[in-house]
Amino acid sequence: MQRALAAQTAGELDAARELYEQVVACAPQTFDALHMLGVVLYQQGRLADALVNIRRALELTDWRNAAMRSNLCVVADAAVKADAQRPPSALRPIGGLATRSDKPPKVSVIVSTYNASACLPGCLEDLARQSIADALEIIVVDSGSSEDERAIAGSFESRFPNLVYVRTRRETLHAAWNRGLALARGTYITNANTDDAHRADALERMTAALDACPEADFAYSDYHWSARANDPFADPHVTRTVRHPPFHPAHAMFYCVLGCHPMWRRTLFEELGGFDAELTAVGDYEMLLRAIAAGRRPIHVPEPLSLFYQNPEGLTFQSKRAQHEVVALQNRYRASMPIARLYAIDAHVPSEVAAAWTALGALATRVPVPWFDAPHHDDEYAAHCFRQALNANGGYAPAIANLGALLALRDQADAANAVLDRLPRDEAERVSRNMAQRAHVFAAPEVAPAFPPLDYARESASAAA
Repeated sequence: MQRALAAQTAGELDAARELYEQVVACAPQTFDALHMLGVVLYQQGRLADALVNIRRALELTDWRNAAMRSNLCVVADAAVKADAQRPPSALRPIGGLATRSDKPPKVSVIVSTYNASACLPGCLEDLARQSIADALEIIVVDSGSSEDERAIAGSFESRFPNLVYVRTRRETLHAAWNRGLALARGTYITNANTDDAHRADALERMTAALDACPEADFAYSDYHWSARANDPFADPHVTRTVRHPPFHPAHAMFYCVLGCHPMWRRTLFEELGGFDAELTAVGDYEMLLRAIAAGRRPIHVPEPLSLFYQNPEGLTFQSKRAQHEVVALQNRYRASMPIARLYAIDAHVPSEVAAAWTALGALATRVPVPWFDAPHHDDEYAAHCFRQALNANGGYAPAIANLGALLALRDQADAANAVLDRLPRDEAERVSRNMAQRAHVFAAPEVAPAFPPLDYARESASAAA
């Protein structure tokens, strides 16, 4: 192996290839030799053979070696001519030449970048200032940028032995995150948007929350909106502070609670799969809904830990496509989400099912979105929920009164009267009087959430006590 490495370092690729082949012939399970043979073959332009050997090396290590996975991505991209400008010297060997620490990181931070060279240095400096910087792995996924992100990432490698740079063809944000997931070694996964910023102890606080609460599958925090990219916490330009209420899974039917930097257990992705790469801007929201549908729960850290840059050119604001994705996503999960995943009920008891749907419908008439000044309402979904309640229990009076009142508010008097006729006369008259005065209060049965909210401040205080 040493002779082969020396030959490769000296640029004697034919000699290096022959020596690696001799090692493999004598000891076929030597994954270092297989991997380095693949690297040499890549340098010689023999891409198909390079893929075969690097894959064999990964199979021998159960695909656990992140540097090998990174090299495999490089060779695969080159094989489809999607990354023709990436030089062979960018490959990183492992074994005695490894630049990444052998110690698994606590947190893998995925940074997706595309023509963001103006912000990437500030993003990486922000991560370098984290109180647990020595426990981080930073994975920079360059999605076919025409700028110099490669050089910027390279300038940080001496300070961050656990920094990985991967260049790909142009792809969606969430495809890039999935590529980062495939390389990640950390117990926890988070993303760092190139134009946002963290409080110096943000990742430490999120990690501590998940460490303290093993029943939580992911964590999120409060945050500030900022008017500047890479805004420093020491002197921020805050336009709004977003503080979330205690988590309730029903709120996810209306908005994404995660903010800009949630943290996930890596095992969640191993069990549920990666982000939906077809989505351009709301893959994290889809993952939240998928997790709730699978009965997973988060923990909330009730402190502003991030500065979320309100970039008018960013994916959140950029086009109508993001809004179309939100609507389609909500419609899909509203149609498929079991009501028992949102509320703590017995799905076989009609009265409990009716109460839960009525509670969800009442919420839809007045949703407290944390970044809106006034409650949001979704009358169409509210009507759907009240009808679902009546499908479960046709005589459930709160749903009848709510649906009748909602139809009246929407100037559907005949439909409203037909619904209210199902109530006792005195109750129907009371609802009608209130509606005439625009004074109806939608009944919201008290139904507990599917699981109690987890709050890190409260949980940590209980543990201390």
